[in-house]
Amino acid sequence: MQLTPRLIVRATKFVALLCVSFFVGSLPAHAQRGNQSLLVETGTQLSVLPNGLRLIVKEQHVTHLVTVDVWVKAGAGKELRRELGAAHYMEHMLFKGTAKRKPGEIDAAIEDLGATLSAGTNYDAAHFYTTVDTKFTSQALEVLSDALQNSVLDQTEMDHERSVILDEIVRAQNDFRKQARNQLFEQLFPDQPFGRPVLGSSDSIRNLTRDTLQKFYEKWYAPNNTTIVVVGDINLKEADRLVRDQFSTWAKRDLPAATATEPTSATLLPQPAPQPSDARLIGFPLGIREDITAAAAAKCLAMLLGGARYGKIADGVKSVFTQPEEDPLPKKTLTGKPVILQASLDLVEVDVDFMTNGGAFSILTVAPATSMNAVQQGVVSALRKLQKTPVTSQELEAVKRQAIGKLLFASETGGGQAYSLGEWDARGDFSRSEKLLDAITKLKPKDVLTLADRLFEPARTVVTDFVGRVAR
Repeated sequence: MQLTPRLIVRATKFVALLCVSFFVGSLPAHAQRGNQSLLVETGTQLSVLPNGLRLIVKEQHVTHLVTVDVWVKAGAGKELRRELGAAHYMEHMLFKGTAKRKPGEIDAAIEDLGATLSAGTNYDAAHFYTTVDTKFTSQALEVLSDALQNSVLDQTEMDHERSVILDEIVRAQNDFRKQARNQLFEQLFPDQPFGRPVLGSSDSIRNLTRDTLQKFYEKWYAPNNTTIVVVGDINLKEADRLVRDQFSTWAKRDLPAATATEPTSATLLPQPAPQPSDARLIGFPLGIREDITAAAAAKCLAMLLGGARYGKIADGVKSVFTQPEEDPLPKKTLTGKPVILQASLDLVEVDVDFMTNGGAFSILTVAPATSMNAVQQGVVSALRKLQKTPVTSQELEAVKRQAIGKLLFASETGGGQAYSLGEWDARGDFSRSEKLLDAITKLKPKDVLTLADRLFEPARTVVTDFVGRVAR
């Protein structure tokens, strides 16, 4: 569940500010040792409370708005098999009452401030966020503090949310992209929680007990496993004071030992579908945790493969398919290549998923089932070419501009910036959120070649067919 905050900073003013931040990012960083603070290159600051809670503050006075985004490293990647779906279930239950607030009163308290309270869950974390007028920052923090520390996990509310989540699972099952992605991750990460759906399964949600959810909550919801990101019309000193007022009494806990989450390297071949498939996902374990240059290369590589202008996959498919004017029906040429309509490839989507287990790189193709194997041949051809031949400087500069534009667009609000900082912090280093732009601008063709050569190994390839109806 990923919602958009109601209050949005005007993009025109923000882009100007972000451009300034981008150029400031090239200046040397310096540390402020007092009060355990660290000044990062673009003005983002970190403060750590005695109980281990991390506070990230990005000060910008574009409007009188402040986004507060709380990230708890309690995503689906932390679930035991018997806890499947608990991380996302907690996202729902955290708003459903505390010792001092009845169900509905948490949302109402934020709405009284002229804002909305939203949440989301991925494999690495769950986060809870709102954007308020600067003068209401303290009140927003108090509401979030109460929800995070004092959730009662009422059984009646849990039973109600169970039906809501089951409906969410049904909707996801009708989305071929989500289903194909779940199938791919199950094969990429077969022995990891990252190979199981974030929402859980219908069976796991029906059988999840309050006791299991309570134990998950007590295990992971702790200040030393939490980061609060504050972006907007506030400075570190004031944000630090307000956060300490609300969170300093939250008791630190011992966290469970981290489990190894290395991606599989087994060769997994496509399994025959019981019915013709119109969608196929080809995936690779990404294996990127700290290398920001590799992360930038992965972003640009995805655009090189799936982009509208420099789409290497479309070129690879065209090298396999032709369209003879005299006969539009499929047949074989002397070279053995199938000949069908150029419209056989309906859709290409290339995604990069950065995660704490190293992440995944995936290519989705949609085409008539009868031509899917030939489409895959074109995809493989494009990947092999990228492994052997560096992209041209012209191609790379074009996709770099696109990649930078997408990052700027995603960060055009305080909420967008808070999300990026929190997401990267949950993966281990929030500064990568701001270093990624610089890494993309400095990217060279050889960096893309190096990643492609490592990434697209046949022994690391997973192919899965989506079984079901593909909506076009």
